Amino acid sequence: MSLLRLVRRELSAQRWPLVTLGGLLTVLTLVVCALPLDAARTDDQAVRHAVAAAGPDVTAVVARPPLARPFATADELANLLGTARSRLGTALQAVTGPGDAAVATTDLGVADVDLRPRHPSRILDLRLQTGWQERVDFVTGRAPAAAAEPLPTSGGPVPLVEVALAEAAAGPLGLAAGDTVVLTGRTAQPIGIRVAGTFAPTDEDDEFWAGLTRVLRPTHEPTDVDDRYLGTALLAPEGYPTVVSTVQVDLATRLRYPLLPGSIGWADVDPVTTDLAAASASGL
Repeated sequence: MSLLRLVRRELSAQRWPLVTLGGLLTVLTLVVCALPLDAARTDDQAVRHAVAAAGPDVTAVVARPPLARPFATADELANLLGTARSRLGTALQAVTGPGDAAVATTDLGVADVDLRPRHPSRILDLRLQTGWQERVDFVTGRAPAAAAEPLPTSGGPVPLVEVALAEAAAGPLGLAAGDTVVLTGRTAQPIGIRVAGTFAPTDEDDEFWAGLTRVLRPTHEPTDVDDRYLGTALLAPEGYPTVVSTVQVDLATRLRYPLLPGSIGWADVDPVTTDLAAASASGL
């Protein structure tokens, strides 16, 4: 039986939901390799080995809090990251790092300035993500900043923001540093993006990139008609308010607190389980 199943059994006994409705805290931590039930409760090494073997994709606490309104600024997102962590409980705070936060649009199609699809199978979302700039080297161009003026299009001027793309994503998406295109959606208002630069991660094995594979390489979806590529463009904090005020689509928020290496042993299971249950059952 895995440690996760032990956690679930404890939660069930206490009648606490592991994951609640409405976008409350989703617990992805402690998904580990099989650990025998008869393992000594003091066998911290076995627990730590199992947690480490699970990998960074799952050894994190991830929250997707529902929002009454979109964040107006990047600072609000950063503030929520700290506020939410303070509600994780003492045991969870002790075994998790400070974390990172992101807010992203729904998928948008890439069009040219005449508002014709540049390529119908190239899809992007716009993502404000904390912590990425110190983990990349720019291959071409530079980091995104605030864009000063609107972008002229056949339908009139539209707001413009600067973005960065991973170098490995730019080619499949048909984009390069200096390109300016328009993103559109079925219910979204058009917004222009200028690719300020392309980057490569300093260390692709850094646990920060776990769960962010679409940032580094677009998702490839073969179809009978064409191959679809779905990627992510990273915003500068200065450009985020323009996106919020322009695109008018639902924004998804994610807060992630990684498990600190070697931080949890058998003695931590019960208090961590209690904190997981309390966080899962409460709003952020």
